Amino acid sequence: MNRSNPMNRLALTLFAVAGLSVSPVRADAPHLWLHYARSCTNPKQLAEGKKFVDLAAAHGLNGMLVGNVDDLFRQSQSARDNVRALKLYGDQKGVKIIPSLWGTSPGDMTYSTPSLHETIALKGMPFEAQGGRIVHRKSATPIRNASLKEYDLEKNVFAGWSAEHPGVGSFVEPDGGHDGKPAVRFEPARAKDKYRHSRFMQKVTLEPRRRYRFSGWFRGEDADRYFHPMRISVGVDNGKDKPMTFSSSGRNVPKGDLDWHQLSVSFTAGETGTIYLYAGSWSMTDGRFWLSDFALEEIGITELSMRKSAPRRLRNAVTGVAYAEGKDWTVAPRKHGEEVVLELAKGSAIKSGDQLLFDCFIVARGGPKSNSSTCMSDPQLYAWLEKSARTIAEVLEPEVWMLGIDEIMAGGTCELCKTSKKDLAHILGECTTKMRDIIRRETPNAEIFVWSDMYDPYHNANVRLGACRGTFEGVGDLIPKDVGMMLWYGEKVDKSAPYFAERGHCLMGSICCDGKDVAGAVRKWKNGLSAYPGLRGFMYTTWINEYSKIDTFVRELK
Repeated sequence: MNRSNPMNRLALTLFAVAGLSVSPVRADAPHLWLHYARSCTNPKQLAEGKKFVDLAAAHGLNGMLVGNVDDLFRQSQSARDNVRALKLYGDQKGVKIIPSLWGTSPGDMTYSTPSLHETIALKGMPFEAQGGRIVHRKSATPIRNASLKEYDLEKNVFAGWSAEHPGVGSFVEPDGGHDGKPAVRFEPARAKDKYRHSRFMQKVTLEPRRRYRFSGWFRGEDADRYFHPMRISVGVDNGKDKPMTFSSSGRNVPKGDLDWHQLSVSFTAGETGTIYLYAGSWSMTDGRFWLSDFALEEIGITELSMRKSAPRRLRNAVTGVAYAEGKDWTVAPRKHGEEVVLELAKGSAIKSGDQLLFDCFIVARGGPKSNSSTCMSDPQLYAWLEKSARTIAEVLEPEVWMLGIDEIMAGGTCELCKTSKKDLAHILGECTTKMRDIIRRETPNAEIFVWSDMYDPYHNANVRLGACRGTFEGVGDLIPKDVGMMLWYGEKVDKSAPYFAERGHCLMGSICCDGKDVAGAVRKWKNGLSAYPGLRGFMYTTWINEYSKIDTFVRELK
């Protein structure tokens, strides 16, 4: 047998799996990983982590991803000791502990260091001095027929709203809404839309660069999937790119009835002020639901960025005179989630009753869950990563690192990104290269992998995600070849694999095992990647903590 062929090496390892034998992991062995990616910094987490090491070892898997180690350098010695203990336990069992970290996308580093958030500008937010405080002045918002009281029952349409499938997928219910008010009832399956859409929409023009909230009341019956019944599409500055998208908080709607509850989605209007209010279904195939009693309101600032690269300016709305922060005003202390209030400084030139305009930056959010991302242009990020890598190298001595870059929902909108004159492809390419170099300085011979989607022209590289300013097109040619690609979009693996293989990247397949046909999924991935010499292995991946199908995963890889 030719041991240089990665699939032959894979077969050798899986032959050992059949006997559940555990032996030291060879450097050239194929990767067979378990996606765990949870924290292991306290005793309870350590005990649970050891159980999953045992689970991995018992099935012949030789690696396990752990998460929440990004800021290990700031945590206690006991936290580092627990992470170290899991690493040593994994060594005993033949399971490498692999740090999954440094995600530029939702969460990760921004949870522990909020100043790393990508930001977006607000301009001319209206404030008013009232006594010793400066508070936000809310203005009226133009939304037609928010109460749904204007309708044509025969045609199943509402004034001011455009429906895709009136009388088929959406219906008027005069008194079926919240508190007996009118409602629109959606039955997506009846529409038989090829995209599984059943929606209605209204175009609205708002004040540019202001904050708003779109809300409505929701009730459901027998919805069959996780979905977001309310969305916002925000026009972008140049009018050419795909608009920014924001969605209400999604939830896994249970079978049976779900009582009325309010959903809302907050967003920032773009430079044009043009937005589209959407309500309905993007994916349901069964069940029905009701939406009622909509509202659109201007809101204040809750996530003010205090980054040095996110300047704040307060000026008089009438005279244009600018007031100095610290001398004339300060940002008042507040609890998380509360709106920003400014305070007058002693001797301030601002007088009670003055109409003011506030320019600032807030955390940029976008995508189905209004996620934030890390600013990749901020030097503070890389100083932070240096400390992170040094501690992780000392504690875990990783042979493999897994970069958490994926699904970037905000980028290119802050002052640092815009003044750099670089497009998002070069910003991400430089970020990935710097991360790779930092790791190499600490662990020169370690392997490095990254989720593939943001570098893949057949996945997310060529589409405008969330609140990003442009796309990442071309980034696949701007990253080091020794960064391996963790492919995770099975529908495009036949195109993605050769794209990265031609550029010299080694490959892994992240096989989602949350579906019903795990055996079929594994066979598809195995057949799709087996021809590539750079294949390093596969990962059992779950996003719903479904670990009961590892036997199937291993069996189908034999």
